[in-house]
Amino acid sequence: MKHSCRNLFGLAVCLAVTFCGLGNGEEKNTENVLKPKFDVIDKHLKLQFPRDHGPHHSFRFEWWYITANLKDKFDYDHGAQFTLFRTALEPKITEEKGWNNTEVWMAHIASTDKNTHLVEEKFARGGISQAGVTAYPFLAWIDNWRVSGKDLNKLELSVTGKKLSYYLELEAYSPIIFHGKNGLSAKSDSGQASAYYSQPFYSASGWIEKNGIRHEVSGSAWLDHEWSSQFLSRNQKGWDWFSLNFSTGERLMLFKIRDEDGSQFYSGTIANSDGSVINLNPRGISIKPVKFKKSYSNYPTEWRIKIKELNVDILINALNPHSIMDTSIPYWEGPTKISGSHKGSGYLEMTGYEEKLFLKR
Repeated sequence: MKHSCRNLFGLAVCLAVTFCGLGNGEEKNTENVLKPKFDVIDKHLKLQFPRDHGPHHSFRFEWWYITANLKDKFDYDHGAQFTLFRTALEPKITEEKGWNNTEVWMAHIASTDKNTHLVEEKFARGGISQAGVTAYPFLAWIDNWRVSGKDLNKLELSVTGKKLSYYLELEAYSPIIFHGKNGLSAKSDSGQASAYYSQPFYSASGWIEKNGIRHEVSGSAWLDHEWSSQFLSRNQKGWDWFSLNFSTGERLMLFKIRDEDGSQFYSGTIANSDGSVINLNPRGISIKPVKFKKSYSNYPTEWRIKIKELNVDILINALNPHSIMDTSIPYWEGPTKISGSHKGSGYLEMTGYEEKLFLKR
């Protein structure tokens, strides 16, 4: 089953089957797992806060995701990542308590600099207080990894792992932004979509400890929250996703979803520090790999991005080309540096390249 899960959403289904169980020892496949009617994103989506900061149990997939681009007192670059995934085996209007709960939670943490990339992973069942999210006051946790605050304006991110620990205080200085039409983010021309909003305007400060050394750090952070039941179409095999922090203050989100026939689906949002947002014309977006840097898999870690309507022509380079998330299903996630028409830093996530990695294992 593991090899058939070609992206994080496939992984989510596999986890639901493995951890929640299908009962009676019967042979069942993911097609059977997906028979219940999960909700799909309504074309008239209207997000409401703080309600929508919390979980959406009637949808199949959901995640809360924080990345931070940081520097220490020596101007040395560090990246920090926290992602909490919720996966449902069956659609529920509200969370079901106890061992009958059919949700699985998974979390990834990472810390990256130019020489190291440390990764850890946790799993939990739903319904027994091992993991979860509450909307207000906001709390997202799995065991002792947690993000907390009265709301999303001020958050504390705290994780203690075997190989790394970090504590960051995040403070927003601009409004939350929506991607797509009022938060409805299309993922294909055939109707797949997610609800997707971000808070990309955090100042961040705190510390990261790895290999027994603590680094006092400060910089910027970005939070995403997204949920869906039909994220990718059958022919889409993976994506390249960018969150970019321009030194002039703008925040740019871009993704490209790759189809098996070679076609690509583009989407992008640029936000100004006053909270104004422009959804970009996909026809004016060009996202192309420049070259593949050798690691133990073939992920492209240098990209050229052009956006006609913004006069953007930039190069994206990974801070550490070896930033592979060596988790149950591997993918690539790490901080980047921006050069060209605009300067800055950001994060890059790549999925769908993993089958080459499986062949090497």
